[in-house]
Amino acid sequence: ACSCFFVFRGGRWKMPVPTHEALKGVSAYDILLEKLKHAKAAEIVKTMEHFVASFLKMDIDASSQSPQEEEKPWNVIQAFLERVTGQMRESAVWSGEEPKEWEATLIATESFIFRKIGHKIDSEEELQQNTELFGRIKSLAFISVEHLEMTARPKSEEEWATAEGMIRSLSREAGPTAKIQIIVELSREIMRVLTEACQQNGSHALPGADDFLPAMILVVKRANPPTLHSDLKLIYQYSAPVRLMSEAGYVFTHLQSAVAFLRTLDATALSITPSDFDRGMRRCQEQARQDMARTLSGIEDGGASGKETSLRTTDRNGGAGGISRQQQQQQPEEGGPSNPQESLDIREVRGLRAGGS
Repeated sequence: ACSCFFVFRGGRWKMPVPTHEALKGVSAYDILLEKLKHAKAAEIVKTMEHFVASFLKMDIDASSQSPQEEEKPWNVIQAFLERVTGQMRESAVWSGEEPKEWEATLIATESFIFRKIGHKIDSEEELQQNTELFGRIKSLAFISVEHLEMTARPKSEEEWATAEGMIRSLSREAGPTAKIQIIVELSREIMRVLTEACQQNGSHALPGADDFLPAMILVVKRANPPTLHSDLKLIYQYSAPVRLMSEAGYVFTHLQSAVAFLRTLDATALSITPSDFDRGMRRCQEQARQDMARTLSGIEDGGASGKETSLRTTDRNGGAGGISRQQQQQQPEEGGPSNPQESLDIREVRGLRAGGS
């Protein structure tokens, strides 16, 4: 957080309006917090407090099923954000911001509100879906670039480390637009790795969609972020439509397609025999059970010695946690960010574009 200073004017100490110029190097989110502390932002703060208190009393399930579109929680949030940011733009605290600064403020404001209400949106069902997807992807840890028929391959798998870190960072952002920004940067990082791989292999051709989607699948499989289901659903349901246009919509669709592919994957969709596929699944499931046993043993030992032990341990392929056969076969629920009706072949899923699924 930043410390604000005061100036003496007209016989009184007054706090000047914080500016992006004066707070260089400070994140847009922290600048927003500083501006909200200003006396001239008091009414804006009251408006936000009132909305958050009202939203936290909302029956999310009932509102989601309402026949009135304006009563659905995602539309309620978007309507409020449009209203409050309109008030902010007219306030002396924000009226002087340049277009780029104001765009950053819009995203920061959305994130600020979602930090206050995010726990209300995540239902027990969503948490369970996160667990099931995490376990499903972990059971596919044996899948390699050969299985995905990737033609552009970096010489070292460590080349994917930055992309893996990006997708894992989705859960650290609260607002859907901030998450979308991460996904766009993720896609650019994947293309960078693929382009360098092509050059290293002596090819002058640039990577295309046939290279990009298998690479996205590989990165999702390797990173296996534990809240991926709810992150995607938040973007799908709560983003303003304009935020999913052009490049953002294109890459978000590819990420959805990658997750749909991993959800429903079987041997027929890969360059692998059914027996090898089943063998790989069993090996990964057994490894997951062993990881969980070690984790639980560590918790018991930690409890006996009075030391704290983390419930979650991580590895290169996504972390700890066993998964039952029933969970592995669980299909995504109707209305989620992706709703595949059948297993998708890698060749078919490559053809998916932003216009559909």
